[in-house]
Amino acid sequence: MEHLMACSFANYLCKRHIIRPDYYEVYVYGTELVLSFIITTALVLIAGLVIGEVMNSMIFLAVFILLRRFTGGYHANTYLKCKIISISTFFIAQFSSHAISVRWWMYAVLLVGGNIVIHLLAPVEHPNKPLSDAEKRKFRRFSHVAFSLITISGLSARLLTQLSFDILFFSLLSVIILMTVPKSMKGVVSDEK
Repeated sequence: MEHLMACSFANYLCKRHIIRPDYYEVYVYGTELVLSFIITTALVLIAGLVIGEVMNSMIFLAVFILLRRFTGGYHANTYLKCKIISISTFFIAQFSSHAISVRWWMYAVLLVGGNIVIHLLAPVEHPNKPLSDAEKRKFRRFSHVAFSLITISGLSARLLTQLSFDILFFSLLSVIILMTVPKSMKGVVSDEK
């Protein structure tokens, strides 16, 4: 679906002489990514609406989008798989936030363990988007700061207000887990583009 819509959009831009025909493939690819992002985000929000957890879906998306931008992680080889994995990850985080009561010490363990994983793995590069050494250092540094600030915010909310944002904990945990998947899949034959 994304590919057909992206091709139509790029064709429109070429016919109107807004872009040169030699940029056609670049615009198709970029448009596919934007459409996939919008659709996946909408699906998670709709899932949150259906189960009556819109705020949790928004917290999940905020954490997931912010951190994954810099940490990287597993990337599915089709848009459909990406949507299925994203929705499944949200539902697992949502279910876990209701099934497991997060204690303050769990945030402390996540803060330390997550930063170790980030230090060792971040950023996990996408096969189609290699990073320079300077970009890797910058993304790793930002990953540490963002992850630490979000984790400390969750811990502070837990200790100071007694409010429970368990979805925040499980959203952070899901980002860390998805960072380890590509490393654990090394050696497995992949048909990634």
